[in-house]
Amino acid sequence: MANQFVNYFSKRRNRTPNSSTSESESPESKRSKNLEECVEENEDGDVIIDALEMTGEIAGTLKGILEKLQKLDTIESSVKRIETTMENLELRIANLETFEQTATTDIEHLKESVTQNESKCIDHQKRCEKKLKKIKDMLAELDHKEQEINNKLKELTTKDLYLEAYSRRENIKFNYFPETPSSGENGENTEAVLRAFLEKELGYADGSTVEIQRVHRLGKIRNETPRPILARFLRSKDVERFSRLVPA
Repeated sequence: MANQFVNYFSKRRNRTPNSSTSESESPESKRSKNLEECVEENEDGDVIIDALEMTGEIAGTLKGILEKLQKLDTIESSVKRIETTMENLELRIANLETFEQTATTDIEHLKESVTQNESKCIDHQKRCEKKLKKIKDMLAELDHKEQEINNKLKELTTKDLYLEAYSRRENIKFNYFPETPSSGENGENTEAVLRAFLEKELGYADGSTVEIQRVHRLGKIRNETPRPILARFLRSKDVERFSRLVPA
């Protein structure tokens, strides 16, 4: 069809009017020639119609191609957006991988630090347990020593009470004896004062003959109150007798 279309236009170009020839031709030859031209024109009209139809088909095809090209442009834009999105995702993934590596490193450091701290805590706990055990042992030893001291104190207290009770059986304390000024190098004759008290105050005629082992004043000299006299008698009968006579 395309070839026919081309041939038609080439014939039209070649069909130029020839005045000399047309003038020399006869009427019959002109009519026959015109008839041939009509026939050729009818054939060329069919060619034109076919060409127009083909042009319409080509136009439809071109329109479809244009629509497809428009779709391809839309698809290309979508692909570009997808590529941009993919690049952003790749960048984010790279950042996440970097963050993951950093987080993994930090976690490893934290694990090492926790392990070291646990080891230090265990060592510190062991040292504390040793010190606590040592302190408990010391406290137990102190408790034992305290018990021993308490036992010894009770024993000493018992002995002291016994000695005091025994001493009371031999010693008598005389209160409210006025102190006389010191005379000579030895000071007050406490024994003479006591014997005079036995004879004069207690009415014991044999006061001068009572056997006294030791007699002395108790404590330091006090100006306000006279010091008591403590006398130890040799015979227990004298102690019993004077104990009943001497006021408490």
